[in-house]
Amino acid sequence: AYDAGASTLSLERLQETLFGEGAFATSMRGLADRFGIEFTPTSVKNAFVAVSTAVSGFLYAQVQNLLSNVVSAIFHFALMLVAMFYIALDGARLRAFAFRVSPLPDDQETMLASKFADVGGAIVFGNGLSSALQGLLGGIAMAVVGVPSPVLWGTVMAIVAFLPMIGISAVSVPWAAYLAIQGHTAAAIGLVIFCAAEGAVIENVGKTK
Repeated sequence: AYDAGASTLSLERLQETLFGEGAFATSMRGLADRFGIEFTPTSVKNAFVAVSTAVSGFLYAQVQNLLSNVVSAIFHFALMLVAMFYIALDGARLRAFAFRVSPLPDDQETMLASKFADVGGAIVFGNGLSSALQGLLGGIAMAVVGVPSPVLWGTVMAIVAFLPMIGISAVSVPWAAYLAIQGHTAAAIGLVIFCAAEGAVIENVGKTK
């Protein structure tokens, strides 16, 4: 960024535009004098270099964080797969060991394990099926209003449906705004109303049941 900025600011055409006798350069000098700011090629170049350095450092830090999070996510996903494999392979032995070290009576341990299994299954399957249904209906709605790649955005909807409070509106609202800007106001309103209605129904019926 520094090299690109330095080479760009050294071009004669840009210098003439900023510091010549044209209307833009005259206006900039008048504005800088009014606020007591030095407006010279050197000061502008130094300011641009400082901004470029700060932006480059910020972007570099964000890329580092992104790569670190990706590596961490891959590691934890692999660890989860290994744990699930051995739990599925030796689940009965693990359960028998947990029952042996537990101070509860056997009947209470069995009832507790059964309740955990029921609640866990309801959460996983309820949320999973509800999110998939929201993505399916949202993708169909996007195909009807003419959004490109409705399968892709329906899949994204199914993923963001897991987010509390936000849900599929993270996809439907930006696309509705885009449709409204393009002049398709009716399609934008219809998309928002349909996605909000189906999201509310599925969230309050499917996931609670």
